[in-house]
Amino acid sequence: IFFRFAAKPMATSSTGSNPTPHYTPFTFEKAPLPIPEITDLTPTARRELELKRKKETQAERDLKAKTIVEEKKAKGGLMNKLSSVATNVSSTAVKVATTAATNVEVKAAQLVDEHATRRWTNAFPAMASSDKLHADHSCKVLNNSEDGVFAGQLDITDYHVCFIGSNNVHFSFSLGDIVSLQTAVTLATEDANHPYVLEPLPQPSIIPDTITIYTKQKQRHVFSAVKDCKDALNVLDHNWRLVVGKPPIPGVDYVDA
Repeated sequence: IFFRFAAKPMATSSTGSNPTPHYTPFTFEKAPLPIPEITDLTPTARRELELKRKKETQAERDLKAKTIVEEKKAKGGLMNKLSSVATNVSSTAVKVATTAATNVEVKAAQLVDEHATRRWTNAFPAMASSDKLHADHSCKVLNNSEDGVFAGQLDITDYHVCFIGSNNVHFSFSLGDIVSLQTAVTLATEDANHPYVLEPLPQPSIIPDTITIYTKQKQRHVFSAVKDCKDALNVLDHNWRLVVGKPPIPGVDYVDA
């Protein structure tokens, strides 16, 4: 199904001179059944697992080098002694380099997370006291008005989906209000403010760049050009199911129900 998002009259300020950016979600009659549950590890869990594997690999290297050094020392002789020293120095150098690289990687990830958390906290201060940010992805939100497409950040927390627009248009809604998640592809058109969205994906092999969210309020939120879209969808799907349980949601009128 192709969805084309038509324009509506632009919202204006009270003076009528400077347009006031305004977000208007799309609407729907019946929601499609939710996508299958995503069972892959979340990006954070994958990162922690990779860090654990690196530490285990380094520990194995250390043990192997220690064993070699002890064996050469046991054999005695000047050459074996020199060889054991060289092995020990080489092992230490590799450990130092590996540890430094790992520390830089961890620190870089922490700085990115801290920056995203500060931006989210500034945009939603009331929410920040009782919620936690888990994912931050650059994106564009399609808009059911003449204001067109807004660029910004898609943020996913324990309980909310948030959008922080570069034009100060911010909005959020509860994960508990979501009735369906869908993947899609946004197709460019000559009018950048009115793209086409292909949903659902015709083939599983097609890589999505768009997430469509349907809510109990009959609103359809379309986030396109989502950076690392699969990772964003992974976190969203995990957190959503933690809040609502196992969808489909009882009492919701689904297309294929």
